[in-house]
Amino acid sequence: MIGLFNECFPPVMDGVSMTVSNLAKNLHEQGHDLCVVTPDEPGLQPSKYPFMVCPYFSLPVPMRHPYRYGLISHAGDMASRTLVRSWADISEEVADRYMHLIARKQRKIV
Repeated sequence: MIGLFNECFPPVMDGVSMTVSNLAKNLHEQGHDLCVVTPDEPGLQPSKYPFMVCPYFSLPVPMRHPYRYGLISHAGDMASRTLVRSWADISEEVADRYMHLIARKQRKIV
């Protein structure tokens, strides 16, 4: 599964949300299983997308409408928290392996 983690998604209309939306649609059309993880936004309708959208708890950013500050630690949706934790574990493992590979190439680890 591909995870797309971003700070906004439609109905917010900006470059990031449109890029992630288009990328998700294209990946889905190519047959990839994916999930967009994004702060919950008033008007967001996850069920209208043909791929999984996992919104999590968010608060408005003062003086920056329509942007929101996502608080995954306050997510009420267990599926969203589990997904984010799973991706975090995978990312940590990948980063650890990558750092060991770099160190080996620099002959710091034998």
